[in-house]
Amino acid sequence: MRWQVAAYAVCALIWGTTFFAIRVCVGPAAYPLYESLALRFGIAALILLPFALRARPWPRDRRTWSWLIVAGLLDALGYVLVYEGEQHVP
Repeated sequence: MRWQVAAYAVCALIWGTTFFAIRVCVGPAAYPLYESLALRFGIAALILLPFALRARPWPRDRRTWSWLIVAGLLDALGYVLVYEGEQHVP
């Protein structure tokens, strides 16, 4: 039960600050739009990579990997649109 509460708290902290962090990243005197997006996802990948490497079992068939790649690309597109919106919509 402790792990579930801790996981919930971490998720709430991370997702609760996401839009503020995006606003700060693309605000005046901040990183350029795509560089800030790449920096954020690069840091996330470095943090999550050890967990992903330990996860088992990995998908074995091509169809599952194809859907995972499509889902990742759609997720990236969604975040590009959020970053664009944060930069251009007051």
